[in-house]
Amino acid sequence: MHLFPAQITITSTDILNFIGSTEEKEADDTANAVIINIGNARANQSWNFSNVVMYQNMEEWSYLDPLNTPLANNFPSTAMFIKIIEKVTADTIYFLE
Repeated sequence: MHLFPAQITITSTDILNFIGSTEEKEADDTANAVIINIGNARANQSWNFSNVVMYQNMEEWSYLDPLNTPLANNFPSTAMFIKIIEKVTADTIYFLE
């Protein structure tokens, strides 16, 4: 049996097919990790973590046609914009592709 390495090819057309789609991204921030001592194991044990404050980085990524952005006139040759809305702070960022 012979195994041959395979490699996919991604072209600009593949990337531009993302235009019009949106995705949600989330990540935990380990820099603000909370250490919890749950004690020794015993029968009928329960815990209440409702007061623990969790920080998550939640973003919405939208892949846009440049003509549908407020920056189209500034970057007439770009093929796609990525609009990122940071949901915790409500900041909006545009990236060129």
